[in-house]
Amino acid sequence: MKKTVFLFPGQGSQSVGMGLDFYQEYDSVREIFDMAEEVTKINISKLCFEGPFDELTQTVNLQPAVTTVNLACFFAIEKQGGGPDICAGHSLGEYSALHASKIISKEDTIRRVFKRGELMHREATRYQGVMHAIIGLPITTVQELVAEVQQQGIVAVANHNTEQQIVITGAPDMVKNVSAAWAKS
Repeated sequence: MKKTVFLFPGQGSQSVGMGLDFYQEYDSVREIFDMAEEVTKINISKLCFEGPFDELTQTVNLQPAVTTVNLACFFAIEKQGGGPDICAGHSLGEYSALHASKIISKEDTIRRVFKRGELMHREATRYQGVMHAIIGLPITTVQELVAEVQQQGIVAVANHNTEQQIVITGAPDMVKNVSAAWAKS
């Protein structure tokens, strides 16, 4: 028996122009954008379709923008008679999956990711921090590199994306030190 799985992407999947084709094609997608703009008071369609990229990628804008496009894609597929048996999402994409699974409304989905973006933006402006993807090393090796540098400051494994892609986060100098140790290995 075949099952259809929808996997919604998260932050990092954004690009200027995202969602425009669905917006131009479907009334229901335009309604999603209108609703998201009403909830957030952000001109999401302009950010998604025209940018600028640096404004789109500000967390406070990015969270509702990516989610709006996720919902737009979901509604466009549903309009064509398609739908998921199972839904999942990567990080921010989890919120879109919750809506597609009929757990929360589209309005609550946008409200929650907008609040999430506001909180993440607030904390990012309060505390310096960076993230870096380490590619090509297993988690155990990355954990060892992080443990060596943790003696000097704040750094940690943030995401175990794949067997060979691990994201670290922390104070800029500490992340740089782990990354430098990785480059030597």
